[in-house]
Amino acid sequence: MASPKGATIKIRRVLPALAWAGLALACSAWFAADVVRFGWSDTWREGAFLLGLVWVTWLLWGAPVLVLTSRGIHVRNAWWIHDVEWGALVRTKRRFGLVLVTTARECAVSAAPARSGIAVTLGPRSTTPDVSVSMEGTRRLSLSAHDAGIVLERYRESAGTEAGSAVRRRLNPVTIVLTFVTAAWVLAAIV
Repeated sequence: MASPKGATIKIRRVLPALAWAGLALACSAWFAADVVRFGWSDTWREGAFLLGLVWVTWLLWGAPVLVLTSRGIHVRNAWWIHDVEWGALVRTKRRFGLVLVTTARECAVSAAPARSGIAVTLGPRSTTPDVSVSMEGTRRLSLSAHDAGIVLERYRESAGTEAGSAVRRRLNPVTIVLTFVTAAWVLAAIV
């Protein structure tokens, strides 16, 4: 969903995404060094393990993102992508993670998980940023489910609900491609 005007807000967990990128880079460097040192024929099976590790961490940490635009909400989880127009959003649930309750279905948002018990006990409570459609540019935030739900509701109030009420769901193509490549490499390594 591209926004013709107004602010775009991207919510994702920053540290896990950076950890995934670092792991992918480290695995790539390790595999490339082994290929250079020992040759492809001796190390290609090791690549299946490393690619599997990167694939699993992509599912957990790299894929999830929540994008708010003046047209609606774009949720990218590990396997599914949901596009929810503002008119279709009924309410949000925030207790065990952010869940969008729409006219068609409930959409869990992996990009905004609930705060863990340790974070609640030891960590300071974050302040929820003020957002509105009238802002310009893109803001990137890393928020818990509760704070992301508050930001979403504030943005919704400033966007209005004149927009459409469609809810679209489709498979995440990046995950599908990574799944097939990883499965093919692992099967070739086993056989």
